[in-house]
Amino acid sequence: MTAILLAAGVGKRLLGFSNGRPKCLIEVGGKSLLVRLLEGLAAAGVREAAVVVGFGEDAVRAAVGAAPHGICVRCLSNPRFREGAILSLWTARELLDGPVLVMDADVLCPPAMIARLVRSPHRNCFLLDASVEVTGEEQMLLVRGERVLDIVRGGAPGYELAGESVGFLRLAAGAARVLRELLELRV
Repeated sequence: MTAILLAAGVGKRLLGFSNGRPKCLIEVGGKSLLVRLLEGLAAAGVREAAVVVGFGEDAVRAAVGAAPHGICVRCLSNPRFREGAILSLWTARELLDGPVLVMDADVLCPPAMIARLVRSPHRNCFLLDASVEVTGEEQMLLVRGERVLDIVRGGAPGYELAGESVGFLRLAAGAARVLRELLELRV
């Protein structure tokens, strides 16, 4: 399984807090969010990752250079990073032919949650936060019978579970290929 970490975005809302650096390089407890994710992936047994870079590319590449032992990390450059995350995923489309994890690189996530996603018995799954307070800004996953039936902004009644997507998903090879085909139609 390969992990694709989307680390190219500008993160306009946090630019003041991040001192103009990419969001994935914000430090918590002396480690950047990106390094924490890479360490969590390595601990969960993932041995290959691709980090899609754009904004602050040199700084992100430097952080990746300090990647944890046991995980091979390469960077893919998205020169069109200001046009949205879909183009970052497009940059990594060659990896969408086998089982993959697709992850936003600017999320603080405990290693145990990464391991849970990697080891899930479900071949295609998302991590979601069901405790979120719905304000209308969230990308909500609407679930019935252990299946995500819709992804909407804000909530909707009538589902067994609704939660905010935290930006991590796992795809089996077939679903990854379908995603690549959908990207080819959109980009």
